Amino acid sequence: GSTSTGVTNSWSTTSLGRTMITTWNELLSETIDREALYILSLQKDNGAIAISNDAWDWSNTINPYFANNAAINLLNADPIRYKQAVANYINWYFAHLNPIDKDGLQYTIYDYKWSNNTEISTNSYDSVDSYNATFLSLLNKFSSETGDKKFFSWSVQIDGKSIEKQAIIKTMADTILSLKDPNTGLTNAKKSYPIQYTMDNSEVYKWLYDGWVFLTTVYNSSSWAYF
Repeated sequence: GSTSTGVTNSWSTTSLGRTMITTWNELLSETIDREALYILSLQKDNGAIAISNDAWDWSNTINPYFANNAAINLLNADPIRYKQAVANYINWYFAHLNPIDKDGLQYTIYDYKWSNNTEISTNSYDSVDSYNATFLSLLNKFSSETGDKKFFSWSVQIDGKSIEKQAIIKTMADTILSLKDPNTGLTNAKKSYPIQYTMDNSEVYKWLYDGWVFLTTVYNSSSWAYF
């Protein structure tokens, strides 16, 4: 602020101010590192990321929506240091996509329970629009933060078939948009639960931008008209 003499006395340039800012930055960095390591402690050998490792029911749950956000924040923390962990998670996600789910939708993913080092599908999900949207945003984050475009040129085995990632990603996007209500333009959480949530649609909106960036930078394509 300014003193009565007109001399600027910025708090941040004082010795105390600089010390406090430095301390705060160090604390923030330490907190980010600690949280990133905690996320890593939740990751299974096959790449899945559980909700918690506490001694309660959530510790045995793999919820892809929460895991997507955990992986995004690993990249926020340090995209080089945690690149392989995130790549392992992305590969796990691709490998667990439903060719056709119980609602007739293609390339969705269910929640899983983890028991005795074995995954058990719950055959259910909390939503489709948010699960798919946050995963597709994660792909763009991975590409932009690590610079690894070749990662998305590989094929994936789904239900015994080798399918190119680009085709899978496009279908996942189509699945999101198939949930759009023609009257409101908003997406329903899932086909069997036609409710529109602000949070879900915020994530879908973010994905629309991320999807356009991803397509143009990874596949040199902008042909998907809905972007």
